[in-house]
Amino acid sequence: MVKVYLDSEFLQILLNVFAGIGLSLSIGFRIFMPLLFFSIGINREWIAIAEKYQWLGDERVLWILGAAVVIEIIAYYIPFIDSVLHTLSLPLSLIAGAVLMVMLLQELSTVPMWVISLTFGSGSALIGKMISSGLRFLTTFTTAGAGNWILSTLESIKVAIVSLLAMVAPMILFVLIIIFVPYAISKIVKKRKAVSVGT
Repeated sequence: MVKVYLDSEFLQILLNVFAGIGLSLSIGFRIFMPLLFFSIGINREWIAIAEKYQWLGDERVLWILGAAVVIEIIAYYIPFIDSVLHTLSLPLSLIAGAVLMVMLLQELSTVPMWVISLTFGSGSALIGKMISSGLRFLTTFTTAGAGNWILSTLESIKVAIVSLLAMVAPMILFVLIIIFVPYAISKIVKKRKAVSVGT
């Protein structure tokens, strides 16, 4: 999200929510890459965030997250490890989505901040994880796992694009999410039903 000084505090909060939804949705696919973009956004002052979280934009944090991203990407190309990571990442993504949203909504009082964070932060991460799991199931079933590396590559590219848009154009990203996420879910559900009928 480009840092803009707005007269309307509500609009600024809304943009932060949109950015948080985009990042949390991406966290459902990959844990560390959205956090890296979030850290870059703080470092480059693309986003306005509470002073106590400014340390997340420190260059040392960027290097640590960058290394974690490289390790995570490589791990998803290793057959057994990618399945383990995919399973373990569910609780982590829910926590990360909520915490990230909390950091973006420090202007709100405690109760609404946590309600929004759990609903839209953890909720978006869960949706992302559901889509990722659905795609992984279909790829594994149709290619016997041989096509999982292609899926992993496409997921990483998608996460990078969505995370960047969450930083620089959160409102546009939110519109795209509203359009494409329901479509993606419906297509996955239909294909899974078709697979179940055919087996």
